[in-house]
Parts: sequence; C-alpha cells; structure tokens
Amino acid sequence: MSRHARNEKKFEQWTELPNGGRRYWYEVPGRYGWKARYLKEVDAAERTLRVWQEILNERGEIVEVHISIQWIAVIKSRKIKRMKISREDVAAKLRAYLRHELPLAELVDWAERAMYEGEFSDENFGAIRDAVAKLGLADVKAFGLTWEDCESLLKRLGYSVRVDVVSV
Repeated sequence: MSRHARNEKKFEQWTELPNGGRRYWYEVPGRYGWKARYLKEVDAAERTLRVWQEILNERGEIVEVHISIQWIAVIKSRKIKRMKISREDVAAKLRAYLRHELPLAELVDWAERAMYEGEFSDENFGAIRDAVAKLGLADVKAFGLTWEDCESLLKRLGYSVRVDVVSV
C-alpha cells in the first residue's frame, strides 16, 4: 500500500495544502466532551514534514498543542523506521504497562510513533488504530488511561484480562 493510501486509511480526514502536500488528522474523543486530534503534514511526495497533537475542550477550542521534539529530529534526519503493528503488539504493550514493566511515558512514546509512522495490520485495523490513538493520549489529563480503558481496549483487540492477587 502506498504512503498516500496508508495515510488516508489511518487518518480518515485530510485537506490539500497549497504546496501540493496534505494535512491529515484523526480525532479521538476524550472525557468531559474534550477531544484530541493527531495531525500529520506531508509534502507532495507524502514525506512527513511535521506531526503534532491538538487537545480541544468541550467548546472545540484548542487548549493544548503537543509537539514532539524527538519527532522534529527524526523527521529532519529522515531516519523514520516503519513499524508493522498487530493486535498482538498492542496487547503486549498494554500487558507490560499493566505489569509495571513499561512506564507510562514509554507507552505513550511508542503509541505516538506508531500512530504517525506505524503500519497497522489490515486485520483488526480499526481496533488497532483506536487503541494506539488512545494510548498516545494517556498522559493527557482529559484522556488518561484507567483500568477500564485497558480492559475495553484489550477486549476490542480480542483479549480478556485476568487479575490474580497473591500474598507477598
């Protein structure tokens, strides 16, 4: 699948830019009527120029903009490593997070990279994209990541969660 087709499928919405490039975006609902947008701007050859997140309040006003300094360096160097993301990959990241083997900051960083440059498996595409988008916003107060969120994301990916309490 071409970059063009992959971006259209993943982000669902876009606008043409005067330079022949495009601005893609994907919206994620949050708590309290807030929402977030993942945005990606590309040139005419579909090379990534910049990526960012916008957080909008319940009135649709932009209240935060998240720009990854790490992504600026990666984009300038053109050393973007494509990731093929499956439902198993997302479940493994969530499992590691729930077991305290993966800090929240690392989970969010992985999800943001996957959202912008990852290639999602066609099987379970919607569930993978939605889970990755949610995980990339887990460090934003109006979104967060609760136990119920994790359980719901895993269920949609085809997994169930079991908890085992043992004495220490």
